[in-house]
Amino acid sequence: MAARRERGLFDPDAAPGESPFDHTIWAFCSDGDIEEGISHEASAIAGHQKLGNLVLLYDDNHISIEDDTAIALSEDVRARYAAYGWDVHHVDWTVNGDYEENVAQLAAAFEAAKAETERPSFIALRTIIGWPAPNKKNTGKIHGAALGAEEVAATKKILGMDPAKTFDVPEDVLEHTQGLCGR
Repeated sequence: MAARRERGLFDPDAAPGESPFDHTIWAFCSDGDIEEGISHEASAIAGHQKLGNLVLLYDDNHISIEDDTAIALSEDVRARYAAYGWDVHHVDWTVNGDYEENVAQLAAAFEAAKAETERPSFIALRTIIGWPAPNKKNTGKIHGAALGAEEVAATKKILGMDPAKTFDVPEDVLEHTQGLCGR
C-alpha cells in the first residue's frame, strides 16, 4: 500500500510499468507466520486492495517450532489465499517422493507472479526443512536448534564434502565468486 501511495504522490501520471515506483514487493513467510492471526488481516486487505505489486513466497515445509504443523494447522492455505482474491501458485520440491530443488519451476512461478498486476500473488513452495541433514530434516528439532557436530558431519558426507574440514570453500567456487566481485 505504501508503494502505491508513493507512486501516487511522486509520479501519478506515468504509464503503468514506466515509473521508478512500479516495483515488485517481495515477502517471505513460514508455516508459523501463516498460523498467526495477523497474517489473515494483512493478507485479506492486500487482496481487497488488489495489491498487484506484492508477491508472497510461503515456505510450506509443514514444520513449526512445536514440530509438525498438523498439531495446529489443518486449513488449505492455498485455498485461503485464493479466497482473499490472490493469484495462487504451487511449487512442490517433494513431488517425486524425494527432495529436488527445481529452480526453473520456482523461477517460472516468480515470473507468473510478477506478470499478474491486478492482484497480489502467493507462491506456496513445498520444501523439506533442514534438508539433507539425515536425522533432523523434516522435524521440529531442525527449527532453531544447532545441528551438532555429528549431524554436520553426516550432512557433509551426503553432500560429498569432507566432514573433517571446517569453513572449506573449494578453490573453483572461490575463484568464480571473486571473479564476480571483480577481483
